[in-house]
Amino acid sequence: FVNKNHFAGWMLMALPVALGYFLALVSRGMQGRKPGFRNLVLWFSTEHANRAVLTGFAILVMALSLVLTMSRSGITSCAIALVIMGTVTARRQTGASRRALAVGYLVFLAIAVVSWVGLDQIAARFAQMDPTSINERPAIWADTIRIARDFWLTGTGLNTYGVSTLFYQTSIPEFHLREAHSDYLQLAAEGGLLLGIPIVLTILVYALEVRRRFREDDGSIWWIRMGAVIGLLAIAFQSIGEFSLQMPGNAALFAVIAGLAIHDGRRVSNA
Repeated sequence: FVNKNHFAGWMLMALPVALGYFLALVSRGMQGRKPGFRNLVLWFSTEHANRAVLTGFAILVMALSLVLTMSRSGITSCAIALVIMGTVTARRQTGASRRALAVGYLVFLAIAVVSWVGLDQIAARFAQMDPTSINERPAIWADTIRIARDFWLTGTGLNTYGVSTLFYQTSIPEFHLREAHSDYLQLAAEGGLLLGIPIVLTILVYALEVRRRFREDDGSIWWIRMGAVIGLLAIAFQSIGEFSLQMPGNAALFAVIAGLAIHDGRRVSNA
């Protein structure tokens, strides 16, 4: 990874999928469990519970590693992903015990990570942001918008942003920028409408396919698919101000998660 933001981007995609797997284990493992506190305690001795506990610990480590990067875009996107996952879990999980266990873990995850890192440390990191500075994102984006405006139809060509900034860059004068720190603006500058329109159409077709797959799902595979979708949304949000997907490892993981989101769930044996 080139910097902390790109590692955070990788975790933004992997973490929701792991959460989806955790919720699938809870949903599958607690099927048929009799109500009552005693039966809930006994459930923790089962194989499904052991897998859920191990997965939950792994998720805690993953979330902690993300927040420890102090990547503002990563932390913000992670918070949004957890809120979405919590909302979906509260509505989707059936049974008071399942809902309480799943939502309770998400709340514990957020509190544990923030407590470990320190709320004051996180707040101090966000306080350092100055949108008016010539070295911050808005100044870079202003230069990129000028490029996109001049080459609105065909763009400058893929992977030519670093060439165009030789003539357009006014921000961070002591460095030469090869990325716009916004995948959307960089695509607009490099591809114009010639590339932008096919991308938008592809996203629409993909979203319709994901929606169809959700309707076909029956069982715990639904949660893994939801985790994949939330992972895609999280990296999409981070891409507003970062270029994590330009890292080969992140791009590879993105492709895997995109495949999970449209995978035929009927080919997977699950309860």
